[in-house]
Amino acid sequence: LFQRHLGFALGRLHNLNQDVLNKEEELRKRQEEIEIEYAEKMKQAAQEVEEIRNKANEEALLARDKILDQAKTEKAKLIERAIAEKRKQEKQLETKIAQQGRSLASNLIEYIFSKEIKEAIHIQLVDELIEKLQATSHKLQARNNEQAEITSVYPLKAEQKKRLIKTLSEKVGQNIELKEKIDKEIIGGVIIKLGDIVIDGSLKNKLRKAMEQGTGSG
Repeated sequence: LFQRHLGFALGRLHNLNQDVLNKEEELRKRQEEIEIEYAEKMKQAAQEVEEIRNKANEEALLARDKILDQAKTEKAKLIERAIAEKRKQEKQLETKIAQQGRSLASNLIEYIFSKEIKEAIHIQLVDELIEKLQATSHKLQARNNEQAEITSVYPLKAEQKKRLIKTLSEKVGQNIELKEKIDKEIIGGVIIKLGDIVIDGSLKNKLRKAMEQGTGSG
């Protein structure tokens, strides 16, 4: 049953990825428009500089150097503003598409999966993160008597909590206590925060990375 639901979900996620690619095409078109606007502003800047230069030629020789310096400064400001505006619009479009993609993916999972299936996926993600921590040889740094904050969609199972405490304690080299926090927004899995260290094993983070990879491959 899990595999059938998962296969169905992957199919829907494929459609979602296509939707993201379509939105990326919209981004490309908008970028082309921005390039045209940028070129127009550059042309306008050149015209304004030319006008200032012509005016300088009409002024007294002593004032000409000062006016030319002013023209260069004004040109630099115009170009800087045009570039800043171009980058701002590109960033806004990229952020909007990424947010829409993550929201669609989250809603899709909420719509397709039953509560039991979502809990099963959550448990699997938690187990995978614990196994990954156990497999790594990297040691974690923590202050004495520091708590590990665990953000999860559901309360940890007793067996998972025990394994996680044991694994984190081994990686830190001291006994670690867990402080659990429930957050439905992460969809599934857990986020571990230990001092300045953040280990994000949430389904929300996995979807974000999948969206970024899908957009990058397009």
